[in-house]
Order: sequence, then C-alpha cells, then structure tokens
Amino acid sequence: MEEAQEHFEESLDKFLKRRYQHVRIPVIPPKSKYLQMCARVLRGKAKTKTIELSPSDYLFLRKYDVALRDGQERLVEAVLLQPMAIQPRVGKIYLYKEEIFDTLHKAHIETGHGNADDVMRHLKPYQNVTINIVHMFLKYCKECTENTWKEELPIKENNVCQIGLIDMHEHPDRQYKHIFVFRDNSTKFILLYPLVGTSTEIVAKVLLDIFTIFGAPSELMCDNMELTGNTIQELGGLWPELKDISLKFQKLDEQLLDVKDSLMSWIKDKKSSKWSEGLRQLQLRMNGTNHSDLSCSPYEAMFGRKLNVDNGEKKSTIEAVCSQKDDFKKNIECNNNNDLM
Repeated sequence: MEEAQEHFEESLDKFLKRRYQHVRIPVIPPKSKYLQMCARVLRGKAKTKTIELSPSDYLFLRKYDVALRDGQERLVEAVLLQPMAIQPRVGKIYLYKEEIFDTLHKAHIETGHGNADDVMRHLKPYQNVTINIVHMFLKYCKECTENTWKEELPIKENNVCQIGLIDMHEHPDRQYKHIFVFRDNSTKFILLYPLVGTSTEIVAKVLLDIFTIFGAPSELMCDNMELTGNTIQELGGLWPELKDISLKFQKLDEQLLDVKDSLMSWIKDKKSSKWSEGLRQLQLRMNGTNHSDLSCSPYEAMFGRKLNVDNGEKKSTIEAVCSQKDDFKKNIECNNNNDLM
C-alpha cells in the first residue's frame, strides 16, 4: 500500500505540474497551502463587513468558501445564494494533496473495486478530483489493474489547435468588445465568437461548447499563457472527464489577425457597427475557401464534403476584401520570384 501511494503521488505531482504549470493557485494544494487558502477566505469574508475587497480577493471569494463539514473547517466551492431554491446547493469540498490517496482508496473499496466511473460517482462531494486522477490511482491497484485499467488511445500528433483574442474595444458592437478565435491546425477550420468579456468563466464556456462538439486537442497554442492556463483549470471543473491538454505560446498569425481588418471593411461598407453579424459571414468564407496548405477548403477537410452554399458570382464585402488580400500576396510572391530570376 505504501509503495502504491508513493508511486501515485509521484505521478500526481508530474501530472499537476504538466497540466497546471501556468496556474497561480494550485488545483490540489498541499495541506500547508490549503490552510492558508482557508485563512484567506475567512479574512476576506471579514473584510466585506468593514472595508472594500481588492480585485484579487474578490475573485478569490467568488471561487472559494469555507464551511464546516464533519466538524472541520473545509475549503469548499463558493455557491451563489438562491433565495427561491427549495433545497440550496451545497458547495463541493476541495481536497488537499496529502489526503487524495486515502480518499480515492476508500471510495474504490466502498464501490467494490469499482471502475473509474463508479469511483467518480462516489466522489461527487469533492470538487478537485478529476477522472484523470482516478485513472491514475486505479493504475496502482494490484487487485484490479488488469481488469479496470486501460491505456489511453494514442493521440494524433497533429491534434493541435490555436486560440486567441482580438480586442475590439475601439469598435464595440453593443455588449461585444472582443473576438475569440479558434482554429484546428490540421484542417485549418476556424470558429469565431463575439465575447462580452475575457474572464476565465466566459472563455471556458466557449471552449466547452467547441470541445464537446469537435473533441479536445492534445495541445493548445495561445498568446496568453496565464489566461489560458486558468481557463483550462476552470474548464476542468465544468468537464471533469477532460483529458490533459498541454499549452504552448504562439502569437496569432496573419490569417487570424486579418479577421479584424475584414470586419472593419464590412462595417464601413454596411455602415453598421454590428460586426458580430459580419463575423458569421467571415467564418463561412474562411472555412469555405480553398486553403493554400490544403488541397481543399477547411470545411471539406473537417467534414469530408463541400460546403452547401450558393456559388454565385456576386461576392460579399468580406469575401471581396479577403480575395484582394490573397491577390496582393500572390503578386508580391510573383514579383519576388521575378527579381530572383
């Protein structure tokens, strides 16, 4: 048992460092840090009665609370008050690192050496135990390793996606002030979302929609490591079964930055500030046009069929602007080749 616990805790440390390396607050803190977090919550709750909270304390109290569970003060998930609720929701408990193994072992035994899903159902009262951690634990159970542990399927090397944010504060569309950009790098398929803000909660919900349709990538490229790291942590709470995603810094390339220029042309032509409506047209155009790195359009690469739209001669403003940019780039390349000759 001690040997299994030692191996599990080593694997857990590596997993947490790899997945949450850019997150300031540890997902599964050691007991010393756990007690500090509890104390911070209690200090913050006391401050709300006398002085204004700092922004960081305010955000901390939105996520964490302290409550008595089995006679002990425990760090729990903060829950908004629901005056009309018949049965108010109770915040789930955060575990600290030193108690993770014993908690998993107890749940595994009480479920009769149950599989990962059985153990997860038994661990519903806890907030920061994910299916990945449960699988990790089951790997070291000698009695049921051969029956319950299955190696994860290999992930394709090109299962890489990129995300980024485009600031539209100078040209707000009602409540929308940012554009969220998502691209699957293997198919070049692009998704564009108007956002009212860039909080981790907002971005996490967008990624949740995307990942539950197209699947989660093995690697996520981004231009803001801290925001993305916190977002992945938030996403793990919304979707405990989410597998490990590695992060890599990468600025938005020219194709993705062209989104803003194309929208500015649309705004000027339509004489409308509602660029969120033009965003849909731009997304359609970018996914329906043959890509220089592919032998087809991103839509065909993603879904295996052509986009079912009218291929009339009249181009939209966005398509015309993008086509002009493509022609301009081709002319530059052609002139450069002639100069070399």
